[in-house]
Amino acid sequence: MSEEDLKLILFGALFSACSMLAFVIFRRGGRPSAKAAVFAAGAGLFTTMFLGAIYKYALSDLPIVHKLLGRKTVEEQVAKYGSLARTRIQPAFKQANSSYPPPRVTLIGLKKEAQLQVYAPDKAGVNRLIRMYPILGLSGHAGPKLANMDMQVPEGFYKIEAFQPTTPYHLALRLNYPNEFDKTRAAEDKRSSLGSDIMIHGDVGSIGCLAMGDQASEDLFILASDTGLNNITVLLLPCDLRNSKQPQVQGPKWIGKLYLDLGQALRQYPLSPPAGNH
Repeated sequence: MSEEDLKLILFGALFSACSMLAFVIFRRGGRPSAKAAVFAAGAGLFTTMFLGAIYKYALSDLPIVHKLLGRKTVEEQVAKYGSLARTRIQPAFKQANSSYPPPRVTLIGLKKEAQLQVYAPDKAGVNRLIRMYPILGLSGHAGPKLANMDMQVPEGFYKIEAFQPTTPYHLALRLNYPNEFDKTRAAEDKRSSLGSDIMIHGDVGSIGCLAMGDQASEDLFILASDTGLNNITVLLLPCDLRNSKQPQVQGPKWIGKLYLDLGQALRQYPLSPPAGNH
């Protein structure tokens, strides 16, 4: 559940309470009936859904709405943090003989090691380890995310679907969880309510996301902006399968095959000392 969805629910509850209060006042102190209470609650819920739909699909991207709510655009955040973040990350690309901005980037998140590795090709096209950032906040254990609020960080092959320039967690990159693989496996397992809003973000607290700290989130946000979201791949794993055995995880039978595929993909990214460190 996103922060905006939670706000809408709270707004609906407040609206319902106000409806009940108004009903009592207009009844001049008389007690509202059960039918009136249900009507007021329904009116609050309907109003919340109606206003929420208008906001989400018609108003949320209007500049005046962003200004009124104190929301920042991607361009504003890039202008604010870009210069300093690039001074931190560009030397590592130069040391790795990689161009900046790079033609493509792979982010490898390792849950056991609590580490996010940044890979990019050098000028010969060989993937090089550019930076390693510690993951400051993780939740859950080895195993993919299977349900909403299971506290799990997903595992698999992902893309970054959007920037989150305004968030309580400084800056964030939203992953495309659940992706088609997740949805297909869930349908096979007859699972629903898979959860959403999985991000790589700042701060240090997380429930299912990768909390990187504010400075690292700035670096990653600017790197993603300069590289382009379509040129970024994200691999999330229970551990570094290049030097660890496949973990034994309780769950659906397809998890073992997922780990085999992730391990095979990791062979494209050799372990080597990074060009720069966080």
